[in-house]
Amino acid sequence: MVAVTLIMAAAALSKQDTSARNLRTGGPVPLLAHQQQRAVEVPKDPRARDEKRVGRWPAPIATALVLLGWPKDEIPDIEVVATRPPDASPTAEAWVWCNEDGSAPPVIYVAADTDMYADALQENRQALVKLAGILTHERWHLRHGPDEIGAYEAQLGAMVSLTADDIQLTGIRLALRDVRRRGGALSRGSANGCRTGSRVVLPKFEDPPSDAGDGEARDTGSSLGAVRPDSHVRATEPVIRALLQTGLSRSATFQRLVEALNQADVIVYVDPLRTRETLGGYLSHDVISAGGYRYLHIAIKVRGGDVRLIALLAHELQHAIEVAEDPDASDARHVDALFRRLASKAGCTIASCSETAAAIRVQNLVDSELKTKR
Repeated sequence: MVAVTLIMAAAALSKQDTSARNLRTGGPVPLLAHQQQRAVEVPKDPRARDEKRVGRWPAPIATALVLLGWPKDEIPDIEVVATRPPDASPTAEAWVWCNEDGSAPPVIYVAADTDMYADALQENRQALVKLAGILTHERWHLRHGPDEIGAYEAQLGAMVSLTADDIQLTGIRLALRDVRRRGGALSRGSANGCRTGSRVVLPKFEDPPSDAGDGEARDTGSSLGAVRPDSHVRATEPVIRALLQTGLSRSATFQRLVEALNQADVIVYVDPLRTRETLGGYLSHDVISAGGYRYLHIAIKVRGGDVRLIALLAHELQHAIEVAEDPDASDARHVDALFRRLASKAGCTIASCSETAAAIRVQNLVDSELKTKR
């Protein structure tokens, strides 16, 4: 039912005039000669002519645009193509061409031969969310130029709002951190222009990423109750950063949890809970390992009183510590096995829940500390 609704909405959207001439720029940006030649030489995917279309777009593009909800005058031209330019990465899923001044012609090219696009053709929800994120990334380049930091930040924001899965979100975050370490602009083209392309490659970190530039809580200068800029517990949403700050300033147990994680080989990202709403929060069993660190994901409710929410967050951080203490817990299978060993019969309200006595105890301790120290 959801897929049918999206396709119907996409059909309505496709009837709108979204040509380059109607962009807010007032008209198409002129291409350089070598860029005109390249654009002409990129043939459209012969399979795309036979696939299901919704108006002017292939169905996956139309559905991704519906998910994004862009106004009609903010949608650039989008072409699905079979052949990459000669200097394009074989793993690039989409790209635009930049002019010498950093601007770009208002066209996004999407590769037709990727697993992501094949899955999107089958109406796979996560593939469509990934495609929406990629379109957001490339549209940022059309508007702002080749700098990758802003493009990845826009992509991450779109994918968080569309409830991308943990693996996708962690991959984008790692790519963003890698770009920050490398200075922002990743030039992958000729000296006469630049090409930017969407793909996520897990970086090889020598040290844990320590900058707080992608929206994490920053050190306020106080040694007590402040989130360190290199904290292993990280969040992009202001409401969650505020919960972290309050927990650190008012609960000794909460402080010990974060300090323990800061000494461990795990990096924990915390996002608002958008699925599994019968739970107050959960630690995903999916793990990404990169550069000697294990990347974990916690989702937590953000509606309710601070005391309850911070205690729930402490509960999930204890689960992260339980993973950190087991060096074999580096993938979903081993994390599942870990929590089967630690499982307590108390505290779960659904069949798929894994609970531990230590997490319940920590939650109660933090709740008590917060109510005492007001």
